[in-house]
Amino acid sequence: MKVTVYSKRDCHLCEEALQALRRLQGQHPFELEALDITEDQIRLKRYEQFVPAIFIDGAHTYSYHLDEADFLQRLRAQS
Repeated sequence: MKVTVYSKRDCHLCEEALQALRRLQGQHPFELEALDITEDQIRLKRYEQFVPAIFIDGAHTYSYHLDEADFLQRLRAQS
């Protein structure tokens, strides 16, 4: 399973989500990719108001906050 997080610098919600995801990797392994939206104008326009935008296997699953219980349930269901 691949989890992609669209984030930007100086975003406390982004940092919180990334820290939580890194911690959750210890409970259930998954690939984590963090992309800075400020490095791509298309992503910046699309996600600027929705960061962190969290995708699981390409599907936009969360914006702003990660629901850790729901996330783990999704991971286990796909295992």
